Amino acid sequence: WGRMGMVIVVVVVSGTHCLECPITPTTELVYSVTQGVGPASRIWVEDFLWWWQQEGEPSLEYVSLNAEQLRACDLLTFKNLRVFFNPGGNAYEQLIDQGEDGSQRIIDFVKRNQTEAPSSYVGFCAGTYTVASSYWWETWYEGNGYAGFADNQPLGLFPHSVEGSIVDIGDDQFGDQFGVKYRLVNVSNGHQMLYYGGSTMGFNDVDLPRDPLLQPLVYYSDIAGHRTLNMPAVWRYGENLLLTSVHPEADNCTLYDCPEEGTIPVERILQNRAWLATYVNEVARTDYKVPPVPLAPVFDTAPAILAPPERPCLAQRPDALFCDSFDALSDGMQSSLWQWQRHQSYYLTPLPWNITYISEWNGTDYGSLQRGDGPPRPGAGVAVCVPQNLLPGLQSSIRSVPIMAPGNGLVLLTFSYRVSAPDGAGLNARICPGNGTHPCSEVFERTGGNGDTWGTTTLKLSVDNPFRLEFTCTGSRSIEDYCVLDDIWVL
Repeated sequence: WGRMGMVIVVVVVSGTHCLECPITPTTELVYSVTQGVGPASRIWVEDFLWWWQQEGEPSLEYVSLNAEQLRACDLLTFKNLRVFFNPGGNAYEQLIDQGEDGSQRIIDFVKRNQTEAPSSYVGFCAGTYTVASSYWWETWYEGNGYAGFADNQPLGLFPHSVEGSIVDIGDDQFGDQFGVKYRLVNVSNGHQMLYYGGSTMGFNDVDLPRDPLLQPLVYYSDIAGHRTLNMPAVWRYGENLLLTSVHPEADNCTLYDCPEEGTIPVERILQNRAWLATYVNEVARTDYKVPPVPLAPVFDTAPAILAPPERPCLAQRPDALFCDSFDALSDGMQSSLWQWQRHQSYYLTPLPWNITYISEWNGTDYGSLQRGDGPPRPGAGVAVCVPQNLLPGLQSSIRSVPIMAPGNGLVLLTFSYRVSAPDGAGLNARICPGNGTHPCSEVFERTGGNGDTWGTTTLKLSVDNPFRLEFTCTGSRSIEDYCVLDDIWVL
């Protein structure tokens, strides 16, 4: 691990424009350096392999492949080749650069006869998106028929959809929608791993499939998903796929997209590497020596969240049909928007709803957005949408889980709000049928305002069972346009 914090220059065996294949009969591992592989992601894979070779298996042979080399190498025929590593970065760019021929090389390699010559695929972050059947990027579908995917579709080795980014983590922690795009997160086995926009299932648009070949290895433990409480952070599929949402290979490096020094403690870096190397050995059917590390890896695969998170608001009104105060939960778990499903008209704009616990962002004192007097309360949160809409007529919304009304169908809806709308932003509330068979009915609208004061609305409504709440924020490109929600109650 002595290379952490250094920029490593790797000389690719064949020139970028050469069609020679750099793999030899003794090469055991290869990793992709196609366009779209992130600079930090490439360093992390190189550092991980260097550490494994230097500290554990000196005879380990590995080589990088750019897109031309990938297409030139018939991976299927190299019987000693065991692992194809696909680093993180931009999945769309990676698929376009490697092209159909490069993708087919990977598919043929992974699907070859495992008895005669075992093979495996290890995908980090973007490397998971690229082998799914399709994926959703911040509520926008990207699969067959999407843009360049007419010719360069995801590989489908993992025959299910995935979705990301987990905007509760990466947009950034609970509403800070600019700045660094990574976050150190807790996972269910007690490790801490870096998150940088990776995919999962059960978060917002994609259900966690019931597939006996799917084996989650660790789950997110800081937040719950809208469709499942436990969202996989790393999983195996079948006998030879290892796919990650987090980055167990990550370390602190020095490029622009690297975590700052100290982001990941050294003992965690080494613990994650040993954990990762163990699972690589399993999917590749290898027995490369895993170096000893100060903090032993943990291989507990049990989910972290055993029951729906306790909502602090229910302590105030246990009889509430629904409530959300957007505060951190009493057990220390972050609230996230697990009771809500996000939707944007278009994935680039407007930006999604989020939760914020931060006191200041981009000149706006979000601590002052909390209700009540005095300094911000620790763990107190609000739901925030800063649309920064690039196109007219688009909106960003959140829709609640289904809510059951009493037999007479009469409920009281109460919520607090702030709207900052120098350019005409607006907040709307609607009641939607829980089964989605009828259009939503608008029950509240607020446009204009400078966001200086809180407003509170109480509405007596007649609803069908089940029903959902929907809040929509519209706005211009201005950073001054935003909508804030807090203390939503259905009684």
